[in-house]
Amino acid sequence: MSLFYLRHFATTSRLLVQESSEIITQLANEEIANISIATAMLQSQADALTDKARMIALMMLGVTLLLIGIIVFIYVHRLTRKIKSLTEVAERISLGELEVEIEPKSRDEIGERANRGASSNEKNVLTASCGELYPKRD
Repeated sequence: MSLFYLRHFATTSRLLVQESSEIITQLANEEIANISIATAMLQSQADALTDKARMIALMMLGVTLLLIGIIVFIYVHRLTRKIKSLTEVAERISLGELEVEIEPKSRDEIGERANRGASSNEKNVLTASCGELYPKRD
């Protein structure tokens, strides 16, 4: 996208140089009566080019900020969904449902923690400990 804007800027710059040389040629051939008129014409063209460059820069900034916002939103949404899933499993375990399966779905830090929590050794220790604290009632 920025390549498009750079090409557009280069084309506009070439047009400005071409139009400026035409104005200078007209001034030299005395087709323009006064140097102040030529200067005003050149200034007007330079202002137009500056306005276009400013607009292009602002558009690129806006697009960049929008992309950053979308990426951050997606990342935060995925992260909170993983944490919410582990929290639900922890709540079910705290309510005494010890046969809860933890399904790690990622390979990041949260997924590694879920893998550690899903090991059968930890489940056996947890089941034995809870069995001692809360004996089954017949």
